[in-house]
Amino acid sequence: MPTKSNRYGERPSAADEPRRTSGTGGRQQAAAADRLGREAAAAAGRRRRTTATDRPRVWTSDSTFAKIVRLCNVRERTTSELEQRLQRDGIPDGLAEAAIERAVNCGLVDEVRFTEAFLRGKIASGWGRRRIERELARFGVNEDALERFLEDCPQNYFSEESELERAIVQLNRFHSTARNISDARYRRLAQKGYDSEVIRQALASYTDSCSPSS
Repeated sequence: MPTKSNRYGERPSAADEPRRTSGTGGRQQAAAADRLGREAAAAAGRRRRTTATDRPRVWTSDSTFAKIVRLCNVRERTTSELEQRLQRDGIPDGLAEAAIERAVNCGLVDEVRFTEAFLRGKIASGWGRRRIERELARFGVNEDALERFLEDCPQNYFSEESELERAIVQLNRFHSTARNISDARYRRLAQKGYDSEVIRQALASYTDSCSPSS
């Protein structure tokens, strides 16, 4: 529809034309503006938090040692495990080495104590020697250190008799619906970390004990 002229024969300019906005449209625009404002404020807050968390932490000898104390309060640790953890946290090698040495000197870190605690727990769980040695190696306790520990330790953790007894206990606790139950029992003991000779003896002893008396 053509725009009407005023009484002077002039057409109104675009600025003089009324805005074609209904009441509902105005409310929608206000709501959209409010939403955009909230989103902008939230984005600004995220930027501030990101800036704060992205700042690299400045480690000192005391804060590095405090980190080790917190880790050792959870459970015993080895020096190798601590080295890997501190490196992962971005602590400089020099600070990490000095803090670990300090922890060893004051008795906070003791690999003999770690080894004994680990052995007690895993033997109680029915693990065999092979699996225990693999896990100790993963924690950084080498086989020579383990042998030295066992020589000085009054408990005979890994005697052939104790290994066989633990293997038989595991068989008594094991239940399976496998078609080949003998193979299932063998795999169970192998997963627990018993060597083939101990498994053979345990299976033979277990089978004899389960056989009906003549």
